[in-house]
Amino acid sequence: MAANHRDPHVCMAKLHEYCQRNRLQLEYLELDIRGPPHDRIFTVAVQIDKIQYRQCEGKTKKEAKAHAAVLAWESIETGNEANLASEAHQQPLHAPLQLPSPLPAANITAVSTNYISLLNEYALKNKKIVEFGLESKDGPDHKPVFSQSCKIDGEILGVGTGNNKNIAKFNAAKMAYEKLTGQATARAENDDAPSDSIANGSMSDSLGASKMVTRKSLSEAVHVASDSSEYVIFQNTNGDVLSSESNSISDKLASKPGDIHLDESSPSFLASPKGSATKLKRLAPNFSMLPQRESRYTVNERFLSEFTDIEKLDSGGYGNVFKAKHKIDNKTYAVKRVKLMKGKEEKTYKEVKVLAELAHENIVRYFGCWIGEDTFASEESIVDISSVRVRLHNCLFIQMDYCEKGTLKKWMEEDGGKEGYYEDVLLKFQQIMNGVEFIHKQDYIHRDLKPLNIFISGDNNIKIGDLGLATSGIDEQHTECKGTKLYMAPEQAWSIYGKEVDIFSLGLILFEMLSTFQTYHEKETEILKAKKGNLPKTFKTKFPREACLIMALLSKEPSDRPTANDILKILKKDGPHTC
Repeated sequence: MAANHRDPHVCMAKLHEYCQRNRLQLEYLELDIRGPPHDRIFTVAVQIDKIQYRQCEGKTKKEAKAHAAVLAWESIETGNEANLASEAHQQPLHAPLQLPSPLPAANITAVSTNYISLLNEYALKNKKIVEFGLESKDGPDHKPVFSQSCKIDGEILGVGTGNNKNIAKFNAAKMAYEKLTGQATARAENDDAPSDSIANGSMSDSLGASKMVTRKSLSEAVHVASDSSEYVIFQNTNGDVLSSESNSISDKLASKPGDIHLDESSPSFLASPKGSATKLKRLAPNFSMLPQRESRYTVNERFLSEFTDIEKLDSGGYGNVFKAKHKIDNKTYAVKRVKLMKGKEEKTYKEVKVLAELAHENIVRYFGCWIGEDTFASEESIVDISSVRVRLHNCLFIQMDYCEKGTLKKWMEEDGGKEGYYEDVLLKFQQIMNGVEFIHKQDYIHRDLKPLNIFISGDNNIKIGDLGLATSGIDEQHTECKGTKLYMAPEQAWSIYGKEVDIFSLGLILFEMLSTFQTYHEKETEILKAKKGNLPKTFKTKFPREACLIMALLSKEPSDRPTANDILKILKKDGPHTC
């Protein structure tokens, strides 16, 4: 297939967004593979809701898929049927419904609209330059007010303010977009619609073909009768002309797309220069009568279709964790997204397999998973999938318990030293031990126990999580240096090890829970001393029984450390001591 100058990644992302907005099914059909093994030719075509676009060839599936995406997107964007597969032309096609503005239409029913993305689409289509600039920063440091401007081809069309740069930028984009929308509407009404025709409630061309949308009562259908005109005039049953900006008619069109049909009773509907049936002009992707599903953090179709109120909780080298509300059960979950690295997929799947086996009240509950494409764009900005910088990656999504009270680390920082804290430490440590004992009974080793990987639910129960490094403990010799160095047992870094490495980490966690360190430097210094068997004298004086248990857990010889079951017996019997 002929090469195309358009960026395939951009076209694939736009196809993905278009199908999400319009609830269409996007497929890449692998039609043919031919040629010898050393010189394969792959044939791929895009299919959207059973409509197949022209097939493309490439030396790899990826190349053929990219060419097919470019052709399909161009066909949708321009309304050009030349790129449709020939069989798509065999049936009669019907009347067009065109947009009364060159701008991408903002979603009327959506709670939040990505105006920045809409402006970028407009700029790409109309060869304009959109620029955002910081105009000023006012107010005190703890409560700043930022002012951002939005320029299109050097002209300031919007100025927005907010308590951070992103909000100010969003508001500037919103103002610019609304200003451009107003200009487009004014051009449609003043330049293209003859005043005498509008006064009579209709628009007619030289052939006398009437173009009109009649709005009836809520219980009646909305009729659209139109030929090749770019614009649609809205008119109610009393003959009053409605503005194309009318929210009520737009909302009705948006909420009742199934009620829109051609009024074939009008003789003018069949009128055309040659008397032939009117051909369908495919809708451009900048208009949708269905709610637009958007998030600043994801473009994954399943994530957006099943969840709402998506917020980032944490991010790191492994991926990201989000808080999201399920649309059906209205419960809030944690959804972990991990990028799948080629050749290392099985390692990534390990966490799912372990979670699925470890159903316990003190372990994060697993609800399900899926694999899909998503972007890893900057987490601090709204995802703009029309940007050439955005690339889609295969990702694993894991749906788990959402622990409202955060991590054990957060709890120690916020509640450390408060009244009742000591009693709460003993209760929480016993719950941690319950979870670890169950993990060990199922013949797993966690290998990365630390306060950041232990969570607290809304009902104040401990949930052990982040089992990505968990491994089987059945008759295996483990020598990999896996885990967090500060909480790692000595043998974990250089020797064969087993479940005892988790016991060592638990000794450090109990020491940290009781110590309530004020700074990270202080914590690091004291934990490194504790790993060598040196607890502060003040600590041993204040917590003599706990100090005895901690020293046993931190034994240099792994065989000298008590098992998880032994520790639970100690805790339940008469308090934490082994001396």
